[in-house]
Amino acid sequence: MLVAIPTDKGKMSGHFGHAPEFTIYQIHDKDLQDKKVVAAPPHQPGLLPKWLKEINVDVVIAGNMGSKARDLFDQNGIEVVYGVGETDPDTIIVNFIKGDLKRDAELTCCH
Repeated sequence: MLVAIPTDKGKMSGHFGHAPEFTIYQIHDKDLQDKKVVAAPPHQPGLLPKWLKEINVDVVIAGNMGSKARDLFDQNGIEVVYGVGETDPDTIIVNFIKGDLKRDAELTCCH
């Protein structure tokens, strides 16, 4: 499974659609296999779900994300976990693997 977290300078990006990079984690049987940082393509509405699908991402974890983006991920068969308040990607992925990822229902985007 590949899990992508939008990042900016090593922290989860505060605005999903404008993240300059994604930290991609490969997980197999609840074991972290690999981690890499990949530059995001230039921002265009609707591009990120298609791009992440092309690189075989299965799950996206984010803080804020609008409903249109969530719908596009759903259309591309990518699970979305949003509302995450933690900003350290490594802590986020450890908690995700353990099934202990904390979500804040208040973290939703306004568009």
